[in-house]
Amino acid sequence: MSSEMAVIFQGISAGAAIVNAVKSALDIRKLSREEVLEIASQADQESKSKGLAAADAGNEIEGLDPEMEKALQDKVECARKEWVKRISDPNSDSADYAAATDTYRSMQCALMRSIKQICGGTLPRRWYKLWADLQCG
Repeated sequence: MSSEMAVIFQGISAGAAIVNAVKSALDIRKLSREEVLEIASQADQESKSKGLAAADAGNEIEGLDPEMEKALQDKVECARKEWVKRISDPNSDSADYAAATDTYRSMQCALMRSIKQICGGTLPRRWYKLWADLQCG
């Protein structure tokens, strides 16, 4: 197992935390762009502080060559950048933030489906928690 899978897990975990935090806040009230980005920053930092759990989760995935791991890692980063780009658009509002967050969640679920296929149709325990957190179905 390379550390790439731990980075992928950490990226998806951070994304799940961002999606859940932003969606919860948007359900309560409208948010400014700055508030959305601050919520995302806090969720991202909290997720990154759990490095040992990410390393353990990375160890649960086997059978990926370095090229596959790199492709998954690139997809995780692309999804994050696309979300930030859409949130940062000066013409966006709360409805746009919600739509961007829904798209981010969908992209993360697509990544999780790929990982699930790689694992023979079953996600390891720690990965399944992300699946549930993201409400992938």
